[in-house]
Amino acid sequence: MGAVAVMILGTVGERTPDHPSFFPFYQALAEEDLTLAVHVGWSCPPLSNMYDPLYPGTIISFLVPLLMGFTAMITGGVPDRFAVRAFRERQDLAESAREKLLDANPEPLYGI
Repeated sequence: MGAVAVMILGTVGERTPDHPSFFPFYQALAEEDLTLAVHVGWSCPPLSNMYDPLYPGTIISFLVPLLMGFTAMITGGVPDRFAVRAFRERQDLAESAREKLLDANPEPLYGI
């Protein structure tokens, strides 16, 4: 039984996942046809250190790195450079959802 997926957090310390130092990692994922999953977690110590109260420090520093990572990967063009399974499947899913939405609503919705 081999691996079928690899999980990363939204940041790696103070680096976002679109940093060029991670490109060999994405290339290896694509070559092995592994799915990439980006998960929530406390992955950015500077963000965690910004908060003294327990609740905002726990919630914000847990969730925000995921948004940071997603934004960095999309705007950094990572899905366009590497044929990683998660990127291919999400693109197919988005295109399928768009087609179903347009089939169900022949009138244009907000420029979709």
